[in-house]
Amino acid sequence: MYTGDKWAPLRLDGKPTLYLVAQAALCRTLGDALPLGFFTADGIRVFVFANGGTAAAVLCTDSAEPVRVDRLLSEGSSQEDIYGRRFRHDLPLLTRDNPLIAIRPPDALVRRALAERLAFHGTERGGEMLPPVANRMKTADDTTWDTLLDHEIAALRRMRRQAADQQLYTTGKALDLLVNARIMLDRRAGNTVNSGTTRAALRDALAAQWREITRRTGNDGILPDTERLTSRAQKELQFAAMYDSDGDAAARERFLESAAEALANGRSRLAGEAVAHVYKTKSAFRSAKRLIRSERYCFPNGRPQEAVITLANPFGRELTGTLAVTPPDGWQADRTQLAYRVPPMSRQLLKLRLTAPETFAPGKIHRLTATDQAGQFPALEAECEIVRQVPSHPILGGSLSTGEFTGN
Repeated sequence: MYTGDKWAPLRLDGKPTLYLVAQAALCRTLGDALPLGFFTADGIRVFVFANGGTAAAVLCTDSAEPVRVDRLLSEGSSQEDIYGRRFRHDLPLLTRDNPLIAIRPPDALVRRALAERLAFHGTERGGEMLPPVANRMKTADDTTWDTLLDHEIAALRRMRRQAADQQLYTTGKALDLLVNARIMLDRRAGNTVNSGTTRAALRDALAAQWREITRRTGNDGILPDTERLTSRAQKELQFAAMYDSDGDAAARERFLESAAEALANGRSRLAGEAVAHVYKTKSAFRSAKRLIRSERYCFPNGRPQEAVITLANPFGRELTGTLAVTPPDGWQADRTQLAYRVPPMSRQLLKLRLTAPETFAPGKIHRLTATDQAGQFPALEAECEIVRQVPSHPILGGSLSTGEFTGN
C-alpha cells in the first residue's frame, strides 16, 4: 500500500501489520468510494465520497494539535479513525498524524464539495458554463437538490450535444460528479431506475460504432470528438458491468443511461466530423508514440521555441514552490525560475521559451535540468540531441492546434 511518500507493507514476517488493519477499515468505510468532490475549510481538507446511499468524508490536516471538526458535521454524524474505531462527531481528534473519516456527514457538506469542485472545473478551459451550476448547487437545500441534480444532468447532456474539444473533456468531469451524487440519492431512496437499454444491447452498439469509426478513418487518423465520446461510453459500460456483478441495480442503470447518452452523442458526429491526421498509419503508431505524446520538442537554431513542463500532484494537499531551470551552455531561456501552485489531485503546465544557439555541432548532446527548490518533485533532466534535419512529426490541425509552432 502506498502511503503518499513510501510503500507500507501489509504483512511483515508473515504477520499482518497495522497498515492492513487500516486498509480493511478504509475499504469498509468508503465502500465503492464514488467521488463527490473536495474542499478545504479552517485548515481541514475534506474529501467526500458516496458509499451506498450515504456519504463519507476523509478529513486531513497539517496541524499537530487536535482540530475540531463538528462545524462540518451534524448530530447524526460520527468520526472513525483509520483503524475503524468510532467516536462522537464533536471530539477534537483530527491531527496531521491521525486522519479521520466522517460517517454520515450532512448533505450540505456533500453539496459544498460538489459546488467547490464544479467551480474549480469552471476555471478550466471549456468549463465556462459551470460556475452557475456550482452556485445553484451551493444554495440548494435538502428538499430541492434531488430535483436540481436531475435538472443539471439533463442540461449538461443537452449542452454536450453541441460541445467540442476541451469543452467535452471539462464538462465530462463535472457530469461524472453529478451522476455519482444521483446514484447515491437513488440508493438512499430505493429508487427503481430504468435506463431503457441493456448491457448486451449497448455492447453490440458500441462494437458497431468502433467498426464504423475504423471504416471512416481507415486507421489513418482519428475522429477526435466522436472517439472521445465513444471511449466514454465504453468506460461507463464497464462501470455498469461491475455494479451489475455487485447487485447494485441503481448504479448499473445510471451508468447504462450515461453510456447510451455518450454513445448517441458520438454517433451523431460520426458521419460529419473531419478526420484529423495526427499520425500516418496504425502500424507506425508505436514507433511515433513518443512524438505524438509530445515528449519530444524540436528546437530550430537561433529561434525561440516554447517548451512545457508538466507537474502532476496526486496528493490531497496543494503543492507550491519554484522550479529552477538550467539551460544547456549557449542556450537562452526567457526565465529560469518557474513558480508553481498545483491544486490537490490536479496538474499544472509551466511554460518557458528556449532559444538554441545559431550554430552547434550535429550529434552533440545538450542537457536541460529543472530542480524543485522545495524538494517536492524529483529533478528533471531533458536531453537535447543536435541533428542535421528535424525528424518528421505530427502537426495537429483545426481546433486541435493553437496555431503556434511547437514542433510536437
